[in-house]
Amino acid sequence: MLRAYLKKRKLRRYAKLLSLELKQTVGYRKHYTQAQVDDALHKHHFVKKGALSDSHDHCYAYAMYCSPQEFERIHAHGMCETCHYRDMRMEIAETVFENNQDFTTSTLTSYASPSSSYSSSYSSSSSIGRGDSFWAGSDSDGGGSDGGGGGD
Repeated sequence: MLRAYLKKRKLRRYAKLLSLELKQTVGYRKHYTQAQVDDALHKHHFVKKGALSDSHDHCYAYAMYCSPQEFERIHAHGMCETCHYRDMRMEIAETVFENNQDFTTSTLTSYASPSSSYSSSYSSSSSIGRGDSFWAGSDSDGGGSDGGGGGD
């Protein structure tokens, strides 16, 4: 039960914090690259600098912000064999958007807006638990980022 709560909290934090960071640093895009998402994850202390891309946790961020092709490219390098783009997006939709499976980066940015009806339900979750893992373990480690693919 704690694991599920932490996972839902992190999904909401990814939706809120990363969308604002990505919009601020690289501007609005239909999709972002792995490197852009990795930079946003670092900035908000979801991971330590130089220690990324080997964690299943961050696949949810990639499913939120990267294109299906970028997601597949990331996973073609053996990052995580259990991640499936469509399944992860369905889970994100259920947790963050009350089952609206057609969410986009624009929807994510709206969710992060302080005046959003989605956002007001979860406003207190953005300032707690930095770096917590979905699986109640420590921050992810290993790996690195590569700047290929994705974008708009």
